[in-house]
Amino acid sequence: VRSRRQRQMCIRDRYRKETLLYYVFDKNVELINQCLVLSKKQQKYLVSFYNCHNENNLNIKKMLYKYGKDIVQQVLLSGDASDEDLSLTNTWSIPVFPLTGKDLLRAGYKAGPDMGAALSTVEKWWIDKGFTPNKEDCLLQLKPI
Repeated sequence: VRSRRQRQMCIRDRYRKETLLYYVFDKNVELINQCLVLSKKQQKYLVSFYNCHNENNLNIKKMLYKYGKDIVQQVLLSGDASDEDLSLTNTWSIPVFPLTGKDLLRAGYKAGPDMGAALSTVEKWWIDKGFTPNKEDCLLQLKPI
C-alpha cells in the first residue's frame, strides 16, 4: 500500500528526471548544464527548482506565485512538507497581478526602466499584502511622476 506522499510523487513525475539530476550532481546547476545537453526548458526548470529550493523565507503562496505549481510541488515533495502545504499547491489559485504596463502608461509613466521599477515595486507591495489589493489600490501605490 502506497502512502499519500508516494502517490503524489507518482502523480508529480513530470519533471522528476531534472529534479533527480539536481540531487545527483550535488545541487550544482552549473555542473549539470556543463555535463549534460538539456533543452532550454529543462535548464529553466532546473534553475527555477534550485532558486525555489533555496528560498528559506517565502511562504507557500509566495513560492507558488513566484515559481509556479510544478516547481513548488517538486520542492515540497523533495523535502519534509506537510500534507497541508502539498494540498495548498493543488487548491490555491495563483492570482494575476492586477496592473500592467498599459495601466502605468495611462497613469503618465513613460516606457522604460523607471516604469519597470515602479511596476516591480507595486507588485512587491501587492505580494506582501497577501495578493488582496485590487487594481485601484495598486494604482494608488504608484509614486506620482
